[in-house]
Amino acid sequence: PEDSPLKLLVLRKSKQVQLQLTRANIPISPIDAFYMISDTVGYIKLNKFTDRTYEAFMQALDPLVQKGMKSLVLDLRNNGGGLLSEAVGIADELLPGNKLIVYTEGVHSPRVDYYSKREGLFEQGKITILMNESSASASEVLAGALQDWDRATIVGTRSFGKGLVQQQFNLSNGGALRLTTAKYYTPLGRNIQRPYVLGKEAYEDAYVKRLHEDAIGMPDSNFKGNSFKTPKGNLVYGGGGIYPDKWVVSSDIVMDTTNHLLLQNNLVNEFVLGFYLSNLPKMIQLKNVPDLLTQYNNETTWEAFINFAKQHSPSSVGKLNSSKKRVLPEMASLLARMRWYKQGYYEATNRMDPQFQKMIH
Repeated sequence: PEDSPLKLLVLRKSKQVQLQLTRANIPISPIDAFYMISDTVGYIKLNKFTDRTYEAFMQALDPLVQKGMKSLVLDLRNNGGGLLSEAVGIADELLPGNKLIVYTEGVHSPRVDYYSKREGLFEQGKITILMNESSASASEVLAGALQDWDRATIVGTRSFGKGLVQQQFNLSNGGALRLTTAKYYTPLGRNIQRPYVLGKEAYEDAYVKRLHEDAIGMPDSNFKGNSFKTPKGNLVYGGGGIYPDKWVVSSDIVMDTTNHLLLQNNLVNEFVLGFYLSNLPKMIQLKNVPDLLTQYNNETTWEAFINFAKQHSPSSVGKLNSSKKRVLPEMASLLARMRWYKQGYYEATNRMDPQFQKMIH
């Protein structure tokens, strides 16, 4: 429980140290990072839509506007959604007043419209939204609204396609039943939800097939959705998530098995932790992410990792060189996370990721 004591035994520099802690509720921010990419381009990484997302978004947006931001990159990759009200609130800050943001409608549920109401903080500047196959629900509502009104360019791959409204009914035995009562539609009438009329197995198989098509650059091979025209005459599509205006495949989709295994096991994390601690005085003196990348995203760091692997995982050494292009930047990003937390991690990752650079240019 909160405020209760906790004794923790930690290993620090090969010595055991006992710490006396007090338990507390730790708020998890829905914003992973926000910073200026250039003098006029700002970046916000939004990870979920909780009851604090709109507030956190404004706390990120306002300082970027104050710094002269003319163009916003809103990163919704891997954002699985959350509260509709928070997505509507954010859309209201980016759209002029009295614009339809989203509506819900079902066979037995009358249509409910959600409009922008107030003057927004960023109604005029350019917006680029980054999405992938794990962007869903409220992320799709926000992206779909901005795309329909020609306020944003969507870059990446197709979003997940989750647009159902559920109503919860409490049962007498203490359980609950969630019943789907309606669907989400974008302002132009696009149905966000992927079709599921053929059953669960066909629904899941279609998603796997779609991931494969996206990865090899064949996004439209079996597309049967409806097309819609925006006010400026751009074509957008419904019936299976939000389609990007600019197709850019994420490096995570095409990453090979060896890279996945290396990044998922503890070898990389253990090396990075030890490397950071052994260079702690130098790390603390670093002023920013570019300085860190200049000093540590290089051959010297990689050789240190190879030597570490020879001692701790000799069987993996033979596969390491083929993974260098992917793993070395990730290690540099992890070093940045230790120095500047998530803010540092995403800034470092974005600077080195060719897919991200393609997305924003």
